[in-house]
Amino acid sequence: DILPLDPALSFLLLAMPAFHGGETKILGNWPGYGLWTQGLDMLRAIGLTLKEDRGQVVAIAEKGRGPNVNVTLPVENEALLPLALALAMAALSTGQEVRVRWDGHERLDVNTPAAFLDEAGVVWEREEDEWILSQWSENLEIVPWFAPDAAWSLGYVLASFGRQGLRLSNPISVSTVAPH
Repeated sequence: DILPLDPALSFLLLAMPAFHGGETKILGNWPGYGLWTQGLDMLRAIGLTLKEDRGQVVAIAEKGRGPNVNVTLPVENEALLPLALALAMAALSTGQEVRVRWDGHERLDVNTPAAFLDEAGVVWEREEDEWILSQWSENLEIVPWFAPDAAWSLGYVLASFGRQGLRLSNPISVSTVAPH
């Protein structure tokens, strides 16, 4: 039997080509609606090519093509916020400002995203429902970050592709959801 996929974790893995090129393939049951559609749209917006087939999704970064930065990433579900911020961080290498907009209906706890960006060394500001990421900080003291769950941990791992030296203080949070 194929297990159903966790959307937040699956999209973080599919985002890897935006950071290092190549492709990532994930096998599993993809429902194709709601959170799944939002996550796939976000990956396409950043410039990944997606191929969907029964039981698998492949994310591909074209050679020589960096992330699309002329985009504001809309987020409607808090589970996709680590993905949106990590994708925005991938685009920082272009030297352009990147925005992530909260379009969700529920009230959002902004403390975790703030800690995520601060500990990764991103210069950012928040205007109403948008995070505006402008550049990597030049003065970063690397301190291991304690991620609250596996999705934030994987998002931080993705951010480390753009900012070497980032470390988690609790990488076990990812292994708790990995198959044994």
